[in-house]
Amino acid sequence: PFELGGKRAARIEARSKDLAVVEARDREVQVIYSAELASAYAAAEAMSARMKVAKDDISRANDDLNAAKALVEAGREARLRVSQAQANLSAAEAAAQAAQANYVEAMERLSALAGSTSTYTGLSNSFSERAIAESHSNNNALDISPSIRRAQAEHEALLSQITVEEKRAIPNIDISAGVRKFEGIGGQAFIIGFGSAIPVFDLNKGNIAAASERAVAAEARLNATKLEVGANQRAATAQVNASENRLNAARAGERAATEAYQLAKSGYESGKTPLIELLFIRKALTDAKLTTIDANFNLVKSLATLAAAQGRIAFGEFK
Repeated sequence: PFELGGKRAARIEARSKDLAVVEARDREVQVIYSAELASAYAAAEAMSARMKVAKDDISRANDDLNAAKALVEAGREARLRVSQAQANLSAAEAAAQAAQANYVEAMERLSALAGSTSTYTGLSNSFSERAIAESHSNNNALDISPSIRRAQAEHEALLSQITVEEKRAIPNIDISAGVRKFEGIGGQAFIIGFGSAIPVFDLNKGNIAAASERAVAAEARLNATKLEVGANQRAATAQVNASENRLNAARAGERAATEAYQLAKSGYESGKTPLIELLFIRKALTDAKLTTIDANFNLVKSLATLAAAQGRIAFGEFK
């Protein structure tokens, strides 16, 4: 049959719109995946840093225990202080074991996200520090977010489907040809026939209406996606700003806690600071270091979330 009214062109256009939908969805998945991978890498680095802090805390706890033993032997402290220092050391060792388990879990998740068949055993360069240092060099949103582009492509694909359904009601022309023999006179003739099924009662109105309803729903989803993307971008920007402030405050707190511990340790060794105060200040130092690590991780995670909201590959400029 010969198709009239541009039926074939309408189908080709519809298929091209479907391909655009697939490409838009693929780009959206890439953006989401890159943000998840960046967050997983930053989490693994954070767990590694927490593990190092735990090991350093064990070293400091050992130093405090040795200092307590020396003061007890010199008769300047009660033997109870050694037990307190030993209990503190045991707590630090337990915290180190927990940090080790969390690190292994983070590496397993990172390996799975990266598609590695074997578990990573270590990390190379400091991704988090680079991410924070270069966070302001490329943080502009794309003209059209992949989520909006995907919603637009879906809407356009459904609009093209309306055209396909409208063209479907146009009748086709059927052509037949053959040879007829006339036995009485011993002759033959070449015959050509034309036919067409003209729809009188079925004009495909049901399918046209259904396609139109789907297009209207897609347009509503497009408008909702635009609003959602705008809200996500504003929320992610606010979260990045808050995370930067928390990190600056955490670093200042860590510096103060480090200085306080050094003074307390010197005071304890000279007999001017009680052991219980030294242990309290050392715990405050450990907590301050962990707070800085968490703030650092949260900032990188916020930057990855912002990149996804803006439609960018998170830290895609890194090599």
